[in-house]
Amino acid sequence: IEAVGGDIPSHMAGESLLGAEGGRAARRPHAFIETGNGAAVRTRTHLYALPRDGQRGPLTPRPNWFTDLSDDPYQLSNLAGTGQQSEVAGDLDRVLREWDRQTPWMEGEG
Repeated sequence: IEAVGGDIPSHMAGESLLGAEGGRAARRPHAFIETGNGAAVRTRTHLYALPRDGQRGPLTPRPNWFTDLSDDPYQLSNLAGTGQQSEVAGDLDRVLREWDRQTPWMEGEG
């Protein structure tokens, strides 16, 4: 919407990434990804994903994917459950769960 000069409605969640490729600083150091069965958080250096318990259930206690994009840009190695980089994983887990808690999800059947 911002790209064509429109006003972004107040009810829309999210953040425009327009200009981020040109060096404009993002307001957050991470992006959120919604999937068919969960959600993820991505930073410049890591990707951390949690599945949902069922299609509309809460995020599960354990990640199904965690990768260090600096060391593994093709995401070939899953660090989830290995104990490696546990401090980073814990930080990303808190960020993702807080985002999920604050996101106004639609109620009812889709």
